[in-house]
Amino acid sequence: MPSLTLDAIRKASGARLVQGPEQLELSGISTDTRSIQKGDLFLALSGPSFDGQAFAQQAVQAGARAVLLREGDTLPELPDQVALLTCANPRRALGEIGAAYRLRQDVHVLGITGSCGKTSTKQILLQLLEHSPLNVSASPASFNNDIGVPHTLLSCAPETDVLILEMGTNGKGEIANLCRLAHPTSAIVTNVGPSHLEGLDDEDGVALEKSALPASLNASGFCVLNAQCPRTARMRRLTRARVLTFGLGDEGDLVARDLVFHEGCSVFTLDGDAVRQPRQVRVPLLGHHQVQNVLAALCAGIGLGLELDVLIAGLPQVTASPGRGVQHQVAGMRLIDETYNSNPCSMRAALRVLAGMDDCQRRVLVMGDMNELGEDSEDLHQEIGADLAGAGLSQVILVGPKVQATHQAALEAGMPNNAVLYFPDLESVRAALPAQLCAGDTVLLKGSRGARLDQLVTDLLAPQGAAQLA
Repeated sequence: MPSLTLDAIRKASGARLVQGPEQLELSGISTDTRSIQKGDLFLALSGPSFDGQAFAQQAVQAGARAVLLREGDTLPELPDQVALLTCANPRRALGEIGAAYRLRQDVHVLGITGSCGKTSTKQILLQLLEHSPLNVSASPASFNNDIGVPHTLLSCAPETDVLILEMGTNGKGEIANLCRLAHPTSAIVTNVGPSHLEGLDDEDGVALEKSALPASLNASGFCVLNAQCPRTARMRRLTRARVLTFGLGDEGDLVARDLVFHEGCSVFTLDGDAVRQPRQVRVPLLGHHQVQNVLAALCAGIGLGLELDVLIAGLPQVTASPGRGVQHQVAGMRLIDETYNSNPCSMRAALRVLAGMDDCQRRVLVMGDMNELGEDSEDLHQEIGADLAGAGLSQVILVGPKVQATHQAALEAGMPNNAVLYFPDLESVRAALPAQLCAGDTVLLKGSRGARLDQLVTDLLAPQGAAQLA
């Protein structure tokens, strides 16, 4: 990141200088001693299982020139030339420093939120903008909370034209706070569904939380909304920005019609109010949800002033993000890795992908628990079980304590006992899974991160795992 002065950091964070030089130029800010660069400020964060205060001396040894710690605790002895600052809440201070730095930047900030599809939409948009005249930067991985967003703001180089941020939430008011820090110019809301219900109560709560992003925009920006999502209609009224819409129906600035899946690709007709002439498009991604992500990214490209034809030219090179639909070939099978995360909305999208596969002998779903669904968790898992019975799947393998409700609901909905198998934990399914799969299968694996189904993908792709399948 470009340099920051100690004085600017003190003013932004309200921190108190305990020792060291008052004037100091810093090369960056780090919250992890493993990534400290010479001349950095080490900002000590704490959590349930760690306390950054304990690593202050290690940070100095790694090259930190300044340390920001929580006030009120016993302070470590540091060399006199190292600046030591304290404040009441270092995590909040990180946000305020990021916000102050963002206000110094003349950059178009594009915020992306939604119940699912944030990272995939961001990555698709990044790939489409790769050969544009715009200098584009984006949050690494899923840096979408009050730690990740400030870090991304602080990494924004002065020459950046567009900075793409993910904005996630687990509780009320979090997206409003991220908007306060990032001052977004434009936005994408991919969809609204039952996600993070433990902190947001219900879908109305999710919609209200996501609405904070479009509501924060002014008339100079644009807001991309899902024309098929009934919860986003209110967002159109809330935002002052220009609205661009997408969907898989008949209404929208960009729509996809006649969608089919063939040879690992989604093939559809691109049409809509922003399209002069309908044309067939082929994207090497699978699923209705991925096509919606593509449409959202295309809308954003239009909002940024790029020609649609230029954006479309980049679609054949688009690739899926890790754990979000990456396809693998092993032992004559196709594995679709959707293990990064899961909620009822994204699970149904995955089911549509699998049900639409017509170039395989059997369709197999490996499903893990969907987490953070609050008191509705059992009901939502049961609803997915009922959906499984009508999805045209050859085999369903359920893993984890919460999908026991899915198993029972699938049986009650008419699935045969031998077509839906239940395993209580990851270890019990690991030994049994290879025997359930065979050449010609298309196997989709999906669950929340806590379900750890990515380990099954690793097992199956390993030479020993592949040998068991052969």
